[in-house]
Amino acid sequence: MRPEFLIALLLLMPPGPALEAQAQGNTEDVIDLPWPLFRAVQYNAVRHGSTAWKPDAVARIRKEVMEDGAVDPVEQVLLNRLQQDEFTLDLRTQRNATADPFSITVSGRLDDESLALLGSITGEALADATTQRADESRVAFLMRRGKAGRDELTALVLSDVAARREYSEAIGARLGQAYNEDGKSFDQRLSAVENILQAQKSTLWQLTGEDKLTYRRAVRDAVVIAWHSENSLPLYLAEAWFDDPQSMAEEAGQRGDEMGLVSAWAKDE
Repeated sequence: MRPEFLIALLLLMPPGPALEAQAQGNTEDVIDLPWPLFRAVQYNAVRHGSTAWKPDAVARIRKEVMEDGAVDPVEQVLLNRLQQDEFTLDLRTQRNATADPFSITVSGRLDDESLALLGSITGEALADATTQRADESRVAFLMRRGKAGRDELTALVLSDVAARREYSEAIGARLGQAYNEDGKSFDQRLSAVENILQAQKSTLWQLTGEDKLTYRRAVRDAVVIAWHSENSLPLYLAEAWFDDPQSMAEEAGQRGDEMGLVSAWAKDE
C-alpha cells in the first residue's frame, strides 16, 4: 500500500492503540480542539510520530488556525505547546455535537522550518488571510481562503462565465504542477493529483441538476487545460469528469479548441 493511502486510511479510523490515550490525570492539561484542527494535528502525528514534524504537514495546522483570521485562546495554547523543544499533548475533540468525545496523546517536535512557519502567524498575516488584496481577483482570494470561501466561490463559478474560466485555469495549473513536481515519485505525484480532484468531488456531491453539470464541466475544463499544458496531465486520471469517458481525447481536443488552447506539443512543431 502506498504511504499516502496508508495515512489517509489511518485518519479515517478512530484513534487506535498507537495514538489513543484517553487523557489521564489532570484534565486541565487536556486541550479541547475543534474537529478540523484536531485532524490537522492528528495528520502530523500519523505521518511523523515522534520524529521532527515537517513544514508540508505542519502547514495544515497553520491553515486551520488562520482560517477565521484570528487566534483564539485554545489555538494559542496549542501553538505555544507545539513550539516547545519537545512536546506531549493530550488532545480531545468531538466530530459533531452528537458524537462521543475522544482523546489522543501525541508527542513530537518541530524542525526549524516548521517552527518558523507557526511563528509566522502574526496579526499582519491573519489580516492578509481574510482580506482581498488590491491586485487579487475575487476567485483567487476565495481560493486562498479555503473552506471559509468555498460556498461563495462555488456560487461565483456557477454564475459567472469569466470566473468559471479563471477557476478552471487555476485548478488546471494545480493539476499540472502536482503531476510534474520535482523530487516526487510517480506514486506521490499521482496521489497529489487524486487529492486535488477529490476536493472537487466534495463540492460536486453537494450540487444537483444544472449546477452539478456546470461545476463538473468547469473541472473537466481544468483537466483539459492541464492536458494541453507542457505538464500534459494524462486524461485517464480524470475520466469521471468527462461527458463521455470512452472518448476523452476527442472531447478534450474539441473543448480545447473551443477555449482557444494550443497544446504544448503543437507549439513545438
